[in-house]
Amino acid sequence: MHIALMIGNRAKKTRTELTYLRYVEAFVDYFEGFLTQEERSIDSLRSMTKQQADKIQYAGSQREQNLEIENLAEVSRNYLGIQSNRDLMYKIENSGVCVVERNLGQEIDAYSTISKSGRSYIVLGTHKKSAVCRNFDIAHELGHLLMHQHQNIELLTNEEYKEIELQANRFAGAFLLPGAEFACGFATLARKSNPDYYVDLKSQYLVSIAAMGHRAYDLGLLDYQEYRYFSGRMNTLHYRKLEPLDDKIVPIRPGKLRALMEFVLKSRLTSVDHIRSLFHVRPQFLINLFGIDQHFF
Repeated sequence: MHIALMIGNRAKKTRTELTYLRYVEAFVDYFEGFLTQEERSIDSLRSMTKQQADKIQYAGSQREQNLEIENLAEVSRNYLGIQSNRDLMYKIENSGVCVVERNLGQEIDAYSTISKSGRSYIVLGTHKKSAVCRNFDIAHELGHLLMHQHQNIELLTNEEYKEIELQANRFAGAFLLPGAEFACGFATLARKSNPDYYVDLKSQYLVSIAAMGHRAYDLGLLDYQEYRYFSGRMNTLHYRKLEPLDDKIVPIRPGKLRALMEFVLKSRLTSVDHIRSLFHVRPQFLINLFGIDQHFF
């Protein structure tokens, strides 16, 4: 199980997160063991797109790599059946990715990994993240799961790590803002280099204005001078810290693991007392582990 954590004290933090995920994996195995499990569609998607992921890593030029990432994002979005970004969390969880929340501090937004058993995980930080930033984090980590599943990130140089982060960012933009569709909506903007005119698109796509501006530049919908003006306005308006609608759109929390535990307990397939006896833990441990409501048990 390899985790991408590029922070100051990386080794210590990585060990902590590996320990955390081993506990999560043990309890997910336990609760899923009461049910008949269907094939995880994320596994099929990873297998189906492996050749595309390889092409991205060995592309002969930046343009070729970008085209491959765009193609991978389109294939992935269609395969997962995402028609609106409002369904993003549900569709990702329904594909078999275990999405959990955890206090990761201020330096880490999220991370992803694939366990030895082959289960995919996305761990989302809880530190004051807006709904739109959370969506980008999910798409970014999905990009890592698809494009970098066979890389040992701990062995990469800083430059190599920056490269795969750029790839994941490009994937997230293409995944959340499909090129042709986004271009049609973007064409209706009265002033394309003014961030204030992006608010309606933000409410439609649930993607930050900053990410939409960057996506428009990637697609050639904004030229260099227009994007410079856009970025300058973002700074002047202090939108780097708080954008319009950030305090209005409620972040979607992961719910599949919570629903799984609730079903197993309500069906009396196990009990809190049995779990406590079997694993030698108190209910509060599971509450902290999965970030569930204090009154869940």
